[in-house]
Amino acid sequence: MDDPEDLGGQYNNLKSTRLIDTLFVGNKLGISKFYNYDVFDTIKPNNTVNMPSPNVLEMEWDMEDNLWVVFGDASNDVYSIAKLENDTWTNYFAANNTPINFSQFKGLEIDTLGNVWVADRDGLHTLLTPNITAWLGTEILELDNSFEAYPNPSNGSFTIATREIQNISSIEILDLTGRIAHNQSFQPKVTFNLPSGNNFLQLMEGEGLLGF
Repeated sequence: MDDPEDLGGQYNNLKSTRLIDTLFVGNKLGISKFYNYDVFDTIKPNNTVNMPSPNVLEMEWDMEDNLWVVFGDASNDVYSIAKLENDTWTNYFAANNTPINFSQFKGLEIDTLGNVWVADRDGLHTLLTPNITAWLGTEILELDNSFEAYPNPSNGSFTIATREIQNISSIEILDLTGRIAHNQSFQPKVTFNLPSGNNFLQLMEGEGLLGF
């Protein structure tokens, strides 16, 4: 507590790193990093890039040892999530780009595949990472009614079709781990067999993602 590097204040969350004996302590001013009874560093808005808020409510480590943080406002109300990569905050998620009801936020966990799970009062939301950065059940791009995909759910055979020309170059089917189970060039109407289980249809425009 007497260490000048200690940010002080009310401790909201404590987490140790997976591979080294460092304790991360989050509070309203940022994160203090403890090792061998000393505070040797801090993570704050003025020494990182794009930190959403100094108020750190919850922290988790992913399998690549990146820190994911749940941020609160001055009233301790949860409003965003972000990932720290080196000294830059990325993967910023808030109410405008997730299905999460942040006003009823309950908690965040990361599984052994690196997928992020967030619970709120309404349900459980999954962010597929690192191969797909998309919330399960959420469209990245809302395609108009010139595009059809059926049947869903499928009995094994699946058809996609367009009634107008789309800028689609290829089709990818991915499983829950993000592994590509099927890939082919796009045709105006194509039918193929899906692997069993839950899968995701991804439409590509050149090297970029058109729809999900």
